[in-house]
Amino acid sequence: DLPGSTKARQLLVDKGLEYLDSLAREAAGDVTLQRELAKAYDKLGDLQGRLNTSNLGDTAGARDSYRKALAMREALAAAHPMDAGIQLDLALSYDTQGREIRWASGDPAGAAESHQKAGRIGETLSAKSPDDMAVRKRLGISLSRLGHMLAAKGDLAGGLTSVRKGLAILEALAAATPSDVAAQSWVAVVQDLVGEILVEASPDKTPALEAFRRSLAIRETLAARDPQNAWLRDSVAVSHTMIGEVLERMGDKPGALASYRQAVAILVTISEADPFDEGYRQHLAVMRTGAGTVLAEVGSPAEALRELRQALAVLEPLASADPSNQMLRVSVANAHTGLAKVEARLGHWRAARSWFEKSREVWLDLRQRGATTGSQAALPDELAREIARCDAALAKLGTAAPADQR
Repeated sequence: DLPGSTKARQLLVDKGLEYLDSLAREAAGDVTLQRELAKAYDKLGDLQGRLNTSNLGDTAGARDSYRKALAMREALAAAHPMDAGIQLDLALSYDTQGREIRWASGDPAGAAESHQKAGRIGETLSAKSPDDMAVRKRLGISLSRLGHMLAAKGDLAGGLTSVRKGLAILEALAAATPSDVAAQSWVAVVQDLVGEILVEASPDKTPALEAFRRSLAIRETLAARDPQNAWLRDSVAVSHTMIGEVLERMGDKPGALASYRQAVAILVTISEADPFDEGYRQHLAVMRTGAGTVLAEVGSPAEALRELRQALAVLEPLASADPSNQMLRVSVANAHTGLAKVEARLGHWRAARSWFEKSREVWLDLRQRGATTGSQAALPDELAREIARCDAALAKLGTAAPADQR
């Protein structure tokens, strides 16, 4: 969790993968060793490229490590169906597969299926051992992740019900263990999921804003207790970003900008302390995108362009290196849209049209593959209208876009 530790983590990954792959070939028949190996592959996957946290930017390597862990655990669970610990390990791998592999690849239906598998294991184990805190935690996480994916597929009511069931379990665990940072953090994570669904579920964004603010309060308390913990500080920045997004949708541009700027300030400090951490660089770029888009809307185009260009300089190489990562593609498309809005405000219609078209291509592809969620499905049509507005402005000026740009 210390800033500046990325190079050390890279060394751990390089040496660890070589060692684990060698050890895995010799682990047949040794249940204890196989369980430890699966756990180690998970840890390496987290270091390589776990979503929304500090990592080395190797999401393809992360998925490979997670798959190795899953394969081991499925084999162990089939051989030892009555071993609760092995079954719980498998539930963890299904949750990881859902979020880190299927969700990140733009497959919410596949992700929901994985989380359902994890949830079924959790419910079975919970019925046998209702007071087992590890089992309850896994069930709470699985229900929350399942709800998120159900909402992503369009079932907002079912998704919200599942997330709230998970939240109730995790809140009870956090209340029972107030000094457990991980337990408190999970409550904040699931409050965010509640907020994300509420944003889509109602024209009134106030309940969503309240959920995000509850999450921020938890994270600020945790970060204040451990100010050197970069991960906790990053989570505070994430909360500010989510609050900025909902304030922007509510029409409070100054409030949104203030939230984005708080997020950027936190991540600049973290990234400067550890410039090799791709996870934090990506977070900072996403936050710069939000700030830049709002700056364009409040009439600060020069500052907006600076923020958006800095964001794109980070995001485009990452997305090119990992084309299957749909979350990166979305981040790039959002930066393109932000740049388009700035150029349109400046009256640079040809440049604006080009950026809008690049963004629309991404959103069209995602919609055609069923990878858009909530209001995202309407974005290609909204961007088409923006492109038509650019064409009208160019026609009025007598400089219509060439046919190959239409």
